[in-house]
Amino acid sequence: MEFQLLKEQKKFFIADFFHSQRKLIVELDGGIQNHKKEYDLDRTDILEELGFSIIRFSNEDVLSNWSAVEQKLLIAINNE
Repeated sequence: MEFQLLKEQKKFFIADFFHSQRKLIVELDGGIQNHKKEYDLDRTDILEELGFSIIRFSNEDVLSNWSAVEQKLLIAINNE
């Protein structure tokens, strides 16, 4: 979806987590994301065009592999 189309149509997204200073959006993906992959890709494209960085984690990773999630988050925050 092109940025110009975004200007013509108002879009409203709710992020799972957002760091305003870094313009970083963290999304936690559960089973429902398997049914809306195209929507998530379009949403990511729009948000990236607006200057946001998006990082995604599965719910399973957050619950079972927190140390890896934490490491990726620290890298994302410190690299901005």
